[in-house]
Amino acid sequence: MKLLYGNCLSLISTIPDGIVDMVLTDPPYSSGGIFPGDRKKPTRDKYTDTNFNGAARFPDFSGDNMDQRSFTRFLSIALAESREKTKPGGICAVFIDWRNLPLMADALQMAGWIYRGIVVWDK
Repeated sequence: MKLLYGNCLSLISTIPDGIVDMVLTDPPYSSGGIFPGDRKKPTRDKYTDTNFNGAARFPDFSGDNMDQRSFTRFLSIALAESREKTKPGGICAVFIDWRNLPLMADALQMAGWIYRGIVVWDK
């Protein structure tokens, strides 16, 4: 098994086509609120509790303030590129915020994958 860390759109070209068994991705959620302005908050404010010494201690990350159209386009490009690298019958699993589930399902299908449903992670 090989784990690549970095910008997926930059690194994916280093992977030969048709060799990946599974794509497991946790893209920026671009959510974190009910209103569009909520997406523009720093990621530590959107996704962590500052009273808990958990993820709030990590620095903010970029790429998490896309609107719905931009998010769907980004994800469809990333998943299409990933599909080219995947063996026939390979699996794609995407972690996503419930608010963007419909967008992720659209992007997955635009990329040529077959959407089969969700698995709920009850934290």
